[in-house]
Amino acid sequence: MKTNEFDKLQKISNEQSAEEWEERLRLTPEEIAKREAAAQVEVERERHRLRLEELAAQRQAEAAKEEEARKQVEKEKKARKRRLASEVKRLRESYNDLPPDLMRVAEGLIQRAAFMRLTLEDYERDIEDNGSVEMFQQSPNVPPMQRKRPVAELYNTMNKNYQSITKQLADLVPPAPPVPKAPPPKDPFEQLLDRGREGNGG
Repeated sequence: MKTNEFDKLQKISNEQSAEEWEERLRLTPEEIAKREAAAQVEVERERHRLRLEELAAQRQAEAAKEEEARKQVEKEKKARKRRLASEVKRLRESYNDLPPDLMRVAEGLIQRAAFMRLTLEDYERDIEDNGSVEMFQQSPNVPPMQRKRPVAELYNTMNKNYQSITKQLADLVPPAPPVPKAPPPKDPFEQLLDRGREGNGG
């Protein structure tokens, strides 16, 4: 309970009018003690009521904070699902010309590649914001030392796996047919002979 509220209650219980003091002089010590005990009970009840109100307000604030955090998590999940669907669509369009049998093989790789790319992007943002190293102390008696953050380790490992999957996808694409080479240009003498043949009608 707040201090000023308790002081207010204590002040009310201590303030006595002249008539009340005169009445107290006519009371026996036992009656005075009973009245003081009753007044103290009222003070304790009021203090307890205010404490309950304070606890209820705290619980309400905590519940509102938890609800806000839950909404934020749901919002981030939905945003990630949209990003994932967009990346899967992009990759499918890139391999849309594959034969059906190869497309079935590519589908699983596409799903993994899309997931990894999004996760790598999230890791990159974390590393940009917080760095790739951190200070680590095993115990109070040991001086702190620098170590690579776990997210940096995860990023390196996943990036290697992502490169491997993208290579597997690229290997599914049939090689493009070779571009036919243009015939070498004729020298000036051959060009002169050709013009002579054309002039003679072949």
